[in-house]
Amino acid sequence: MKWKNKFSESVIVITIIFAIIFGANGIAVSQSVGDSISVTRMINGSTSGPFAYQQGDEFTVELNYAVTGKQYGVTIGEILPEGWQIIDSYPKYSAFNAATNTYRWNTSTFLNGVSDGTILYKVEIPDDAIDGTITGYSKWVSTLNDVANGEYTGKAYSPDSSIFIVPAEGNGPCSWISGVKEEIGDGDGHLENGETAAYRFTITDRDGISDFKLYYNGAEIQAADYSFDDEGSIMTGTAHVLITGKAGSNDLENILSIQATDGTGVTSEFSLPVYAPKYDYTAWTKGELSGWSLQAASFEPSSSLTDGGWIVLEGGNPISIPALEAHYKGPWKTINEGKFGVISNVPILGEFGLWGLGESGASVNVTPRTDVKVPMSTYPIYVENSANSASAIFYGTPEMGGGQQFHVVLVNTSKLASAASLSDIDDAIDQADISTDASGDFQITSASLPHLDGLKEGYYALLVLDYRMPNTPCLVAMAPIVVTKSEMTADLIDPATPMPGDQLLYSLNMVGDTRSGADYMYIAAMIPEKDYSGTFNMTSDGTATGTSFSFDGFTLRENISVSPDGSTIIVKGTNGTYYFDEDSAVNDLQQMLMSEFGRLNVSFANTSVTKLTSVELQLNTKATMPTGRYMLLTLALDQDTGKIAAINQTYVDLGQATYTYDLVKDWNLISIPLALQDNSISAVIPDDVRSNIVNIWAWDESAQNYMYYSPNPEPYFESHYPALTKLETGRAYWVEMNESGSFTITGTIPSTAPASPVPLVSGWSFVGPTGLTPSTPGALYPGNVVNVWAWDESAQNYMYYSPNPEPWFEAHYPPLTSINAGHGYWVEMPESIG
Repeated sequence: MKWKNKFSESVIVITIIFAIIFGANGIAVSQSVGDSISVTRMINGSTSGPFAYQQGDEFTVELNYAVTGKQYGVTIGEILPEGWQIIDSYPKYSAFNAATNTYRWNTSTFLNGVSDGTILYKVEIPDDAIDGTITGYSKWVSTLNDVANGEYTGKAYSPDSSIFIVPAEGNGPCSWISGVKEEIGDGDGHLENGETAAYRFTITDRDGISDFKLYYNGAEIQAADYSFDDEGSIMTGTAHVLITGKAGSNDLENILSIQATDGTGVTSEFSLPVYAPKYDYTAWTKGELSGWSLQAASFEPSSSLTDGGWIVLEGGNPISIPALEAHYKGPWKTINEGKFGVISNVPILGEFGLWGLGESGASVNVTPRTDVKVPMSTYPIYVENSANSASAIFYGTPEMGGGQQFHVVLVNTSKLASAASLSDIDDAIDQADISTDASGDFQITSASLPHLDGLKEGYYALLVLDYRMPNTPCLVAMAPIVVTKSEMTADLIDPATPMPGDQLLYSLNMVGDTRSGADYMYIAAMIPEKDYSGTFNMTSDGTATGTSFSFDGFTLRENISVSPDGSTIIVKGTNGTYYFDEDSAVNDLQQMLMSEFGRLNVSFANTSVTKLTSVELQLNTKATMPTGRYMLLTLALDQDTGKIAAINQTYVDLGQATYTYDLVKDWNLISIPLALQDNSISAVIPDDVRSNIVNIWAWDESAQNYMYYSPNPEPYFESHYPALTKLETGRAYWVEMNESGSFTITGTIPSTAPASPVPLVSGWSFVGPTGLTPSTPGALYPGNVVNVWAWDESAQNYMYYSPNPEPWFEAHYPPLTSINAGHGYWVEMPESIG
């Protein structure tokens, strides 16, 4: 496997987005007998003619094309008489052939092909024109292979339109409305619901213009401004319109029209459809691929599931994901992107990665971005042949409402990632149209996408798309799916209680099916749980040198490149330049990571390549690493397939420990051996155990008196003893239970271990050891101790120790020989300890 393929698989998400944006659906549909494109042509609002104009006149053409069958690319061509030219069009024409005076429009959409559509253009007749004819044709592509090979599946011709040149024309004025320009909105340059749009319009006629009216959705509106030229034959103006939804529709379907009358009393009409999504898109991409005009929108999710824009996977084995937050402030950018052709107006998105940084000198429009937090805390990993089939919930926005139809696609992302060209991309695995419920959400299950049940080892993605024409196609949401071959266990062998600076020895075992004869490399990463989160900050002026990208304030330059032959990855880090080829050992990569992120409290480890499915792996911790709980991620990489064969997430307590209490019905004598974050009784003892407590008694050494707690306090005790509210490290407590119960505490081992941090006083002290290592009374307590009393919960009786034992006590109580964690002890010291 070459490095360039390994590197491609590390940027799966970016590859998916590019593959989808550029029509890489991979769904080959054969042309049926009925596959065709039909086109009708209207000139100045009329299809019948005759069409008669003067030399130098202008007129509008409206092409309406209808698609039969499923097409993935449509080309509409118009051949004009020599010298005649199109001076404006909506959408903009894709190509022009001067030799034949042919204008061409190409269109393509996501996955489900091309729907019916409209093209508008305005023609200027030259001053020396003679009679002419407009000839049209349409071509279409029905398979992805034809797209990749630049071949058309079929071709048809539309009827000719003859234009006569006369001394005085009688077809009415030529009206034209320029493409939409956002006037008041969110600043993304695209029209959305609730925003005000400004349209420029022109009306031309050599016979003069006697009257005009503007209509928006059938209601007359006033022009914001207008003016005539000196001869009164050209009028320009502006129309402001508010984009609003239509009742019962999921799209914003608005019509802006001009009705104009020339000086001879002849009236003509021109209309422009105004389409916008019902909900706001915040990221837009336009591009061209092999002459095909492409554009796509991306819907930015919010930080809340209920506000929409997320696919949440269900089932599988949940893996905790870091709490991530993205902050971005930067430009819209015009870039060139290799074989994909020209991409323009690309906003750089923190949550979708860096797009096209590297050019300098381009004009930019700095657009502040909102901050986004990932609202999920876990992410499922699926295992091949397990009982857990993949399913998901798409959380849309409430504004989407019920009945909104989206196209849901399951794709194999590993094939997309390693594809050398569009023709190499295999078919999408499954796809279906699913409609939202009243909340704007919907379920994604094997009922709609059958292949979700029984996915094989590999990398996949669920895509939710909105391509309802004539709206801009949109990638609404995406969720990667990881399916491993096996499960994995990770067990700590030594030490039992790891401390900062220790070497941790783990046993890693792959469980279940494995690939016969496979070569594996095992990798582990240990990350502080409290730091298992991150804040990405990126700001840019549109150039590579003017871009700052940091994670939690630690900046690592994005200078990652691949050598021209694809054999070497080059990383320009803050601490030097690193080179990795296919012969590089993983520890070279580890060395770079440790160098770049050496200030972080993380630990990496890996094995050499092995065929074993059970290995031991050693993690080296630093003495400076803080105590606390760490996230341990371990995985096995299949070196032949490049896939993750198994993955596991567990926790390790560094300098921390857990202790479990098994309380019996009746009296228990316990102590707190660990330093806890919260010592309140409610935090230490869970509700189900606390509800069975009769009472808890503590001892105040300074007052030589008891303190009292009970969930159902006795009035006498409550009024005569101070209230006990917390359980402190190193102190002992009597706990009376009416039922047995168990609970576990987690904390750090005090520096005083095994001794209690509570000093022994003259008289009685009620204490317990710290840490988890057993001791003896003689080793733990001073030689002048009077006696030490312990409690045997099973016998409900005392145990006794003294360096100078009383014969009666020695004869009537079992000897106390060990001091154990979690147990409490009465310790009597002489009146004068010193």
